[in-house]
Amino acid sequence: MGLAILGARLLSGIMRRPPVTVDNLIGLTESTPLDLGPMARDLKVAPMALDAGLALSLKEEIP
Repeated sequence: MGLAILGARLLSGIMRRPPVTVDNLIGLTESTPLDLGPMARDLKVAPMALDAGLALSLKEEIP
């Protein structure tokens, strides 16, 4: 993470609107509790973990 923060600081120093900021990177490391119940109910979907979703997607793509 240290190298990424250094890169973000460098970008902030040379660009007026850098694509990634130190605040963006710090935000990625913070845990945010989410209640997925309303989304699951409204969209009629069953949330799954990222690794399970990727495995399912890749399994469907490979003949």
